[in-house]
Amino acid sequence: MRTIQYDMILSEPYRIDRIPDIRNHDGIPSAEAIKLPGMRMIVEECEDLEKFFANFDYCCVDNFHPKFERQMLEVLRGELPEWELDSVWVDNCQLWLSFMNKALFDKYSRECQAVEAWRKANPRRYKSVPPPFYAETAFSYKPDVGAKLRFEFDNPVSGNTEVTIVSFFREWGNSVIEFDGNKCRSFTFGYESSLHQYPVSVKEWMI
Repeated sequence: MRTIQYDMILSEPYRIDRIPDIRNHDGIPSAEAIKLPGMRMIVEECEDLEKFFANFDYCCVDNFHPKFERQMLEVLRGELPEWELDSVWVDNCQLWLSFMNKALFDKYSRECQAVEAWRKANPRRYKSVPPPFYAETAFSYKPDVGAKLRFEFDNPVSGNTEVTIVSFFREWGNSVIEFDGNKCRSFTFGYESSLHQYPVSVKEWMI
């Protein structure tokens, strides 16, 4: 087995995406990207699952989906499959889970097209674009329940299932393990971080 270990600074939290970064200039996922399957979150180990989920808060933004906050626990448990896990962010003390709703995205796209058609027919008048209700985020700040989560998604390019393990420990920093064939890479976050800097200890190994 070969092993390399080193320290580095991340410029943003560690991120897992279910899709390639196919974005338009407004940051809205393209119609091609939204068709890809969502990620799967599997709780492999947890001291208290209900307490772990109860640690999550709703990340409220101006254009929120009215029902998401009330349904958040059901979404986290996977009981509402229309909300698919889109991306995961991890740093030394927080976990963000971002969800996407394809049906709401389709509705939003149709409404945007209707607004654009109306603007072309009424060039001297203004009509606003509908708020994007199709994406929502839940986050947990310093979860006090230990857990080991497995995130999987089917890579549309390689056809492989990509796996990332995220672990939370009350005694020391959070960690992330990437799997790629016979290679693995782990990131262990330090306790301290400053704005836009996230120190991690990285270990790479190959069997």
